[in-house]
Amino acid sequence: MNNRKCPWCDVYLDNKKGMYLRCCRCEHEFIKDVPRELFIVNEVLDVGKYHKADWLDKYKVLIVKKSDQYRKMLIDVGSASGKFLNSIKQSYEKCYGVEVTKEAREYSQKCFKLTVYDSIDKVTEDGLTMVTFWHSLEHIELGSEMDKMFRWISNKSNIQTKVIISVPNSNFWLYQILGSKYAYYDESSHYHQFSQKSLSHLMKLNGFSQDKQYFSLPYSFFGYLQTLLNIIFPIHNYFYYTRKRGRVYFESKNKIYIWNLINFLALIVLAPLAGALCMFDVLFKDTAAVLTVGFGRK
Repeated sequence: MNNRKCPWCDVYLDNKKGMYLRCCRCEHEFIKDVPRELFIVNEVLDVGKYHKADWLDKYKVLIVKKSDQYRKMLIDVGSASGKFLNSIKQSYEKCYGVEVTKEAREYSQKCFKLTVYDSIDKVTEDGLTMVTFWHSLEHIELGSEMDKMFRWISNKSNIQTKVIISVPNSNFWLYQILGSKYAYYDESSHYHQFSQKSLSHLMKLNGFSQDKQYFSLPYSFFGYLQTLLNIIFPIHNYFYYTRKRGRVYFESKNKIYIWNLINFLALIVLAPLAGALCMFDVLFKDTAAVLTVGFGRK
């Protein structure tokens, strides 16, 4: 029997199928065990080929520019390769990244000449007007690490400061049906799966209230497409891991060829359906594949 309680609601967590425990009140999900992958390189880091901004980076830039009219200082927590920071840096007086994975941090410093730290408290400047968490908050454990980070943000923020957070949604309607086939289900590296309630509660505790909830087409489209692929292909997120992260599967060339062919053909067939399903996320944001929410200082 589970004896863990939700740290916010003080109620016992419910066992679910899979690797998470769920709070019945705030609908937040907590990993049962410590994730195995705490330092992640989420894309191929080729120093001989600088990565250009893709449609996801352009979406992020659009949302940030709409949200921050002052554009003095931006900090991107979980800055990865630095593509987003590189795309937005001309719009801000100062831009900094925070990235714990050494390879990604060094790549962004070398290729894009960015200032990236391994901890947010190493940023000493004032004038903070924007903090972004693009699918990074779920990688940070509740407790001293997260408390320290938000304490720093609260101390540095003012009435002009905005925070944009994008995370997988524990209330995604397809996740409720398909469980671990959900594209953003990653028990190997995600400490949490946030709901709208739990995300708003966390930010309220740290002095922020919700400004706006966004429809995030790139995240939603991928969420539906990869989830549909996971239904027909047994290896979880095979398309994503091979194309985005460059993961190598040690199988025969013929088998890899067949796997790639199956995924490619399925991609063509399922892409229109994934696009159509995105309309659910437009209409029902609280049960969308991903939560992308803007917060302002209370």
